[in-house]
Amino acid sequence: MGVERHRWVLFWLAMTMSLHAFIVGRVLESSFFIAAFTWGWVAIAALRNSLQAAQSMIITMTFMIVIAIVAAAMTMDPGHLSAYFSLALIPAAVANVCFFFYIRFLEQHGHGRSSYRQAAPAE
Repeated sequence: MGVERHRWVLFWLAMTMSLHAFIVGRVLESSFFIAAFTWGWVAIAALRNSLQAAQSMIITMTFMIVIAIVAAAMTMDPGHLSAYFSLALIPAAVANVCFFFYIRFLEQHGHGRSSYRQAAPAE
């Protein structure tokens, strides 16, 4: 699978995540709008072939999730905390980490091909 095709996979996965966050956010009336915006940003960055912008957004969102986990652990009732962690924060953190490594793969795969072509002797 070529780099171009992988970028389309990244785009459609991020769009799906954005749609999911938008739908869930409308029902729960919470901060899922931020997640929808983040996934939309990643999708548009993938579409524009700006993997560095996508990776920067994923890193920023991951730090925000860690801050939310710490804040929730310190302020929420233990009964609500397990549901909030298992249904919102932990899956979001896992998704962000997976996207981070997928973007790194795309960057390394694309960079390796371009440097190979440049290093090849001209005939």
